[in-house]
Amino acid sequence: MNSLKPFLLTSLKNYNRSQFFKDVTAGIIVAIITLPLSIALALASGVGPEAGIFTAIVAGFIISALGGSCVQIAGPTAAFATIVAGIVAEVCEARGITVVFSHVNEQPMKVMDKAGFTKRVGKENFQPNISAALKRAEEVIAK
Repeated sequence: MNSLKPFLLTSLKNYNRSQFFKDVTAGIIVAIITLPLSIALALASGVGPEAGIFTAIVAGFIISALGGSCVQIAGPTAAFATIVAGIVAEVCEARGITVVFSHVNEQPMKVMDKAGFTKRVGKENFQPNISAALKRAEEVIAK
């Protein structure tokens, strides 16, 4: 049961003032990047910018409190990457270019699968790592 304990509880035992100031600095930097991105994703999703701000703040606190690592990174980038991947695939498809994706995690893959995106690009063009993606790219070029 110890493995399910949030890391926050473990890390607070040795937490000091120096770490607090480093965390505040990191939090400000992350907010500068995350809040505009969250606003953009909210607008792209058809909701108001306040929904993006609220989601970023609340989700940030929840992820921080329940996360499993002191160096864990989480945020709206996965959704943004999916949107960008769709745009790249659409443009490449229109120009007759094959796209090969690398390091596609399970959750974004499920989303892209349900949206029909993987059928358009071809499931064989989604690879788990860079060497597999390069191998697939070589196969495509050889055709």
